Amino acid sequence: MRFNFYTLKMPTFLTPGRHGYSVRFSRTRPDALAVATSQYYGLAGGGTLFFLEIAPDGTTILELQKLEWTDGLFDVLVYAATFSPHSSATFASVSGDGHLKLWSCTESSRPAAAVKAHDAEFSPHAPAVIAAVSYDFTTRIWDIKRGCDPLETIRHHSEFTYGLDWNTLRPHQLADCGWDSLVHVFIPRSLVAQNQLKNVKEVIVSSQEM
Repeated sequence: MRFNFYTLKMPTFLTPGRHGYSVRFSRTRPDALAVATSQYYGLAGGGTLFFLEIAPDGTTILELQKLEWTDGLFDVLVYAATFSPHSSATFASVSGDGHLKLWSCTESSRPAAAVKAHDAEFSPHAPAVIAAVSYDFTTRIWDIKRGCDPLETIRHHSEFTYGLDWNTLRPHQLADCGWDSLVHVFIPRSLVAQNQLKNVKEVIVSSQEM
C-alpha cells in the first residue's frame, strides 16, 4: 500500500512579502507559535515578527499579532506565560542589524529593549534568563525581569563568539563556541550565586516551619 503524504491536510499560514527565517512553538501552549520573517530574503527591507495560534479544529492558523522592525529578523526565541494578547507575554528576537530585541506584545509595537547580539537562547531552567553571544567576543547573561543591564558579561574568547546552547539536563550549564576554535562549557557565576541564595532561603523557610 502506497501512502501519499501530500494528500494530508495541514494548517498553513501565509506571510506575504516576508520570507520565513525561524519558527518556534510556545513552551507553555501547544497551539501557539512565533515566526521571524524578513523582506527580500534578509538582504534589504524590514522584518516582521508574527504571533500565531492554531485554531481549535486544527484546520487553520490564526494571526494574534505582528510586530515590525526596520531590519530583517533572522531568529526568534519565545518566553511567555501565555501567547494571549490580553495578558503579559515577552519574546526575544535576533535581527540582521546585530541586535537582540526583547518584545512585549501587549504593551508596545516597539521592542522593550535592544542590545548587541547575533545569537541567543532562553534558559530551560529559568524562563526569564537569556544568554546571548556577540561579535565583540562576549557571552552575556540577562534576567529580563530585572531590566536591560546584563547580570554578567563573560570574556573568554579571542575572536567572534558565534554559537551557544543551554544543557537541558544540567541546570544553568551553558556551552559557547567561537572563531578562535574554542568551545567552553561552564555555569555562569551570576546563576551560581542565584542558586546559592535560593538554597539559603529554602533552608531558612524549612527551619522556621520545624
